[in-house]
Amino acid sequence: MILHQKRQAFVEFEDMSGSQNLVTQAAANPVQFQGRRVYVTFSKSQEIDRTHSSLMKSGTGGRGGVQGYGQAYGGFAGRGGEATNILLFTIMNAVYPINVEILYSICSPLGTVLRIVIFRKTGVQALVEFDSVGSATNARQSLDGADIYHGCCTIKIDFSKTPRLNVRKNDDQSWDYTM
Repeated sequence: MILHQKRQAFVEFEDMSGSQNLVTQAAANPVQFQGRRVYVTFSKSQEIDRTHSSLMKSGTGGRGGVQGYGQAYGGFAGRGGEATNILLFTIMNAVYPINVEILYSICSPLGTVLRIVIFRKTGVQALVEFDSVGSATNARQSLDGADIYHGCCTIKIDFSKTPRLNVRKNDDQSWDYTM
């Protein structure tokens, strides 16, 4: 099964030895696809469930627990919503610290970043404001589903309904790059 947005694919084997062989071989001889390394690891799932409802439950197709943040900070349009110049980043499995410097370093090559605000109530989320809808769309297409660090800090991105970010001070949790 291929999850295009997350840039992931799942392969189900007849038995465990087949999957173990693939993981071992890929570790010894790194696999390249279109000039990028392919990482092969075991999934937590024992089998592939191809129903839409299972994708929603696992978080690959829905937004589950992040609704509260979006509503508190102006909401977000979600997967099918209108494109804006502000993106809501949700960092899943945030094993390593996330700050504005890290987010800026991954976003700035994709467009001009104006402001970043990070929230940490029940997880790690950030609003990133770009100079244009085109830059934000480019960033979303490039980063949604990607890992900041190998195997962790997976980025989920939605368009925000927030019209403009207000940064009170520049620190490791918020920054206004226009000042």
